[in-house]
Amino acid sequence: MMTHATRKRGRVALAFLLSAFMILTLFTPLAAYADEGEAGGISVLDSEGDYVYTVSGGTATITGYTGAGGDIVIPKSLGGTPVTSIWYDAFYGCTSLTSVTIPDSVTSIGYYAFYGCTSLTSVRIPGSVTSIGDYAFRGCTSLTSIAADSANKNYSSQGGVLYNKDATVIVVYPEGRVGAFTVPDSVTSIRPATFYDCKSLTYVTIPKSVTSIGDYVFTGAESLLSITVDPDNENYKSVDGVLYSKDGTTILAYPGGREGAFTVPDSVTSIVSGTFDRCKSLTNVTIHKSVTSIGPYVFIGAESLLNITVDPDNENYKSVDGVLYSKEGTTILAYPGGREGAFVIPDGVTSIGLSAFEECALLTSVTIPEGVTIIGSYAFFKCTSLENVSIPDSVTSIDYYAFEGCTSLTSVTIPDSVTSIREGAFYGCTSLTSVTIPNSVTRIVPSAFWGCTSLTIYCYQDSYAHNYAKEWGIPYVLITDEEDRITVTLNANGGNVNPAFVSIVNGEADALLPMPSREGYSFAGWFTAAEDGTPVTDADLAAFEEDCTIYAHWTANTNTLTYDANGGNALSPSSKTVYYGAAYGTLPTPTRTGYDFAGWYTAASGGTQVTSTTVHLTYGNVTIYAHWTGK
Repeated sequence: MMTHATRKRGRVALAFLLSAFMILTLFTPLAAYADEGEAGGISVLDSEGDYVYTVSGGTATITGYTGAGGDIVIPKSLGGTPVTSIWYDAFYGCTSLTSVTIPDSVTSIGYYAFYGCTSLTSVRIPGSVTSIGDYAFRGCTSLTSIAADSANKNYSSQGGVLYNKDATVIVVYPEGRVGAFTVPDSVTSIRPATFYDCKSLTYVTIPKSVTSIGDYVFTGAESLLSITVDPDNENYKSVDGVLYSKDGTTILAYPGGREGAFTVPDSVTSIVSGTFDRCKSLTNVTIHKSVTSIGPYVFIGAESLLNITVDPDNENYKSVDGVLYSKEGTTILAYPGGREGAFVIPDGVTSIGLSAFEECALLTSVTIPEGVTIIGSYAFFKCTSLENVSIPDSVTSIDYYAFEGCTSLTSVTIPDSVTSIREGAFYGCTSLTSVTIPNSVTRIVPSAFWGCTSLTIYCYQDSYAHNYAKEWGIPYVLITDEEDRITVTLNANGGNVNPAFVSIVNGEADALLPMPSREGYSFAGWFTAAEDGTPVTDADLAAFEEDCTIYAHWTANTNTLTYDANGGNALSPSSKTVYYGAAYGTLPTPTRTGYDFAGWYTAASGGTQVTSTTVHLTYGNVTIYAHWTGK
């Protein structure tokens, strides 16, 4: 079954694993792996042409691709070893890949193997392939056809759609296909996420033969207007284009292209996970008193949803001002994704449920009341406009990915009640500049602040947060009495630096001096004055006795300016040294028989004229060309 984590977080989990591998390889010579591999048969990373691969057990597995894309033919062998596998993520994000020919030596295609190959239009599966991992072609938005070789014993294809050999299961439906689709009568199972992100799919007809339909089958099919089920199907039915269980007690899928309001029928007792997920034009939902179960992630990405209304007689759920809660009001379950501005969670709430505010992209501020103890997993995931959140002293745990992708969030204070900050809690909060973490926090998972590129952690000396910041190279400031703190302000002197200061507490600097940057210049060190002055190193900081400012010094990068006479007489010298940010200075005047010199330009034909006053603002060496007019 496809879980929410698999559906949306698989990329993150994989990124963590790959990052860990990269860190390991930084400190372990490749030769060490090679030696082990020769002795014990362990896979060894190698490369040939555009391919990265491993060899194990006498076969090669492609693990990466470094080429330019286009139409490619995967080789049958690498390093003299037959290629039998395409590893998961091998071609991930190859957006320029347009077609791929898979050799008949390949037997397996891994999970996410061609994920995000947005220009890939068609694929042919050779007869040798025996297994294809889930989501191997997910995110291939231009893919319109997958064809299986007729000799393949495990897979078949009809009309560009990939099935198992006897066509009882849809294996891959190409995301780039346009229009309606009728599921063949041979199909008995529609797997989870089969039509996921098929944005141009408009209508689907399901035959009576289908006995199993997985989760999130139609999520992201934002043009889908109707799902029609054969009336003789014994397991499912459709009413007005909406998919239900045969007895009408469970709503399974709502078409993502439908506009306006929807009232859940009074026969329904269960709304399954993802039912209205990414139904972008859905505005209002009314839930009948008969409903006893609402799954997680039901309303995620419903970006026009303004109200969720629950019948007052419902014994399990209630709504207050269009927001969904548990009946007793202690758990907030879903906030409408189309609401704008700030929201104050009412008193009495003790838990913010799983994904309660996920992808509420217009939410700008949230006030959490005293009494809330749990901020659930993905609670504010991708609330991209969320700038402020107040976390009360009652909260004890900030759960998995709670604030991941909140790219407008700038500052957070963790209360003394919190002891743990879980995986990815603030992952990718790119505008987050300060987090204050108390001594009560005794566990921070490494990924909690990954991707927070502007972050400074405020913490206490020798606290868990202090050690975490040092271990992961995150700038930090030690919290102490103000009279004991000396602040050294960092003036980038025309460049950029983060953080903009370093604190010295009890004679100890709370961080190393950062490396500033400036376009066209190389950093020459920190000094006590903007010009001249005395150099300052990390070791000098402890000797500072009062607040002060130190300044970055820079050396302009040098490049070569080459003269191309463009048909004229050769020049000597034929080039000069120029400095970034400085004018070119005196330029020579070339000669050419029968022509008058018309000036120097950036191209042999056309281009922009340059003179002695032109300022060099280009990275790297430059060639200028003489232009001529006939006499």
